[in-house]
Amino acid sequence: MAEICQFGTCTSWHQHRSHVLRRTLGTEHQVRLASAFYVRTSTLTFYRLYFQKPDRSITELCHDAKSTWYTGSLSIPESSTTPRTSLACTKFNDTKSGISLRLYYCSPQNSILEKGYDGDGWYDGGFEESTIPGSKISAISWQNGGEIQIRIYFQKGEHVTAVSEWVWDGAEWSPGVAALPPA
Repeated sequence: MAEICQFGTCTSWHQHRSHVLRRTLGTEHQVRLASAFYVRTSTLTFYRLYFQKPDRSITELCHDAKSTWYTGSLSIPESSTTPRTSLACTKFNDTKSGISLRLYYCSPQNSILEKGYDGDGWYDGGFEESTIPGSKISAISWQNGGEIQIRIYFQKGEHVTAVSEWVWDGAEWSPGVAALPPA
């Protein structure tokens, strides 16, 4: 596991020797690195990394400006996940804390589940939809003023393996395109 970084106004990428990441994630190929992103405010940068460990549990690593990597508050037990689960996360600014996070993963019952964070700790989100075994997940969100849109894409079983879209319009989840055409 290697951490590649870009600092400040630097225009090139550099390998960072992160002993914390190597120790936490290990060097074995079984570790499922899930998703990473950052949020930059006027004074701080926040990194969040979600991954499935070899024991199938899902956890969060965090790095805030001027600190080292540490284990975050998200913890999903192995009994709630599938081996080599697909993970997707997205973020938007909708809360007093300034950041809302959504994490999507597969359950042993072949459902996509949601975890949410709005500044006051992680909670079970409102999204749960059946999927075919081994489906991959993708999530994206955006805001237009105060209106938040989230889209989730996964294989629900339409036309056997077609990718289906689900839409959050700020009030409720609804099906989007049932079977997206192949690329």
